[in-house]
Amino acid sequence: EDTNAVIYRNSNDLELITYAGYDINLNPAGDVIIDGASIFLPVAERLYFGGGSHTYISEDVDDRLRFFTGGDEFMRFTEDSGGNTLNLYQPTNLQTQTLFNTGDINIISGLFSIFIFSSFILLPPDKTCIFLVSEER
Repeated sequence: EDTNAVIYRNSNDLELITYAGYDINLNPAGDVIIDGASIFLPVAERLYFGGGSHTYISEDVDDRLRFFTGGDEFMRFTEDSGGNTLNLYQPTNLQTQTLFNTGDINIISGLFSIFIFSSFILLPPDKTCIFLVSEER
């Protein structure tokens, strides 16, 4: 009897518990399908892709979702009382899309330059576009 892994029924749940640092590996011949249920990850846990070490999604604190590729943070979504924010941390090519259609757009470049090539900014007649350039670091 292996006491490092236990499967038992608890009320309406079937629980698989491992002890002593054991992983749970699923190696089915086909896909793993979850139908009619959700997957829950606690804060600070990660969802890995590609075999798992450098590409993942995590929620490090409540209401902040972080995306990592190649081990570096690429993008972050944050919802808080100050407003919703989307942060891009790597040089990014934004294709022709409508990015925002309401509210303010704040572009802050602390590490990278901002370039606009062969593009335009279309504003409604009652709106203003202001560019502020500063030499301060």
